[in-house]
Amino acid sequence: MTELKRIRRCYGCGIILQSLDENLPGFVPEIQLEKHEVVLCQRCFKLQHYGVEDPLKEPTVDADFLHILSEAKKEKALIVYVFDLFSFESSFVKTINNEIKGMAVLIVANKRDLLPREISDKKLSDYVLSRAKEAGLVVSDIVITSPIKNYNMDELKEKIEKYRKGKNVYVIGAASSGKSSIVNGFLKNYSNKTNYLITTSPYPGTTLRVINIPLDDSTVLYDTPGISVDNSLIFKVEKEVLKVITPKVEVKPRTFQLNSGQSLIIGGIARFDFVKGPRTGFSLYLANPVAVTRSKIERADHTLESLIKVKTVKPVSKVVQSIKDLEAFEIIIKDEKRVDVGITGLGWMTFKSNGQVLRVLAPKGVRIYTEPAKI
Repeated sequence: MTELKRIRRCYGCGIILQSLDENLPGFVPEIQLEKHEVVLCQRCFKLQHYGVEDPLKEPTVDADFLHILSEAKKEKALIVYVFDLFSFESSFVKTINNEIKGMAVLIVANKRDLLPREISDKKLSDYVLSRAKEAGLVVSDIVITSPIKNYNMDELKEKIEKYRKGKNVYVIGAASSGKSSIVNGFLKNYSNKTNYLITTSPYPGTTLRVINIPLDDSTVLYDTPGISVDNSLIFKVEKEVLKVITPKVEVKPRTFQLNSGQSLIIGGIARFDFVKGPRTGFSLYLANPVAVTRSKIERADHTLESLIKVKTVKPVSKVVQSIKDLEAFEIIIKDEKRVDVGITGLGWMTFKSNGQVLRVLAPKGVRIYTEPAKI
């Protein structure tokens, strides 16, 4: 006799549920399907109960780069670690953090000019230092910088000299962190008093080329290659889209008062859904040209598809041609404090937590995160 069953979907991400193969999307144990009418798939269940600090894999770091860090540790060199203040999560790499534990680290919190001026440097510094402490890093100091504005570049040079203690210096950072601008800013205030030239050559034992800047007759500053963060939107979209999502000037936060059941569509490329909770004010931090469209959740799929089709908003990318190209993550906020929920390489929204349930839709392979509010 033929058996007809109603198709059931995960209430978190909407995927069709199945209990045949736990390696396939939508898996849920058969017993859960029998016991409950409303069910989360295994992935959404894990996100709900274990958080979304890293729902996707960490960026892959080249073995040759790890060799460079290993040699730096043997030398007891100073690490100058460059972070992008706007896109912090795309420059704070867990694998790198683990490799440099125990080393002297001077943090350069870069792109200060992109964040609102009313946010104090101390607040930014406290946030970055707390994240570094959580990662187990020994931080010698921190410098808030903006090479474009020549902000604190003299201070950076002085602190490099202070904390290197006669040792070599290795400047590291994600390819999107503005590391090259930091090094160029350093060179503007640099005076070569040695008989050696600034050179570019493969680092011994690797195929990676580094810039060697003499500091004195026996030590150098190594400008290492930028780390490619492959779970960031920055490294997945076309150049034209990158120009839209990468801020060039101070970002102006956009605040929306939302009731549950409403959605904010980001260009034609991502979405924040407010699934459940009391009326909340959400402040979005995105590059100013990025469009935001308000919608009801039940119409959000249709609205997003329409925006993609007619290309009337920025950005629209080839990596998102329909709603099917987005992955959905459910986030249940439990802490009673201000939090950030973001899409790595695109931006984030800040709000006061109050038991909200959110759903974030982002291009496949892009990391979603939630952290204490940075500003």
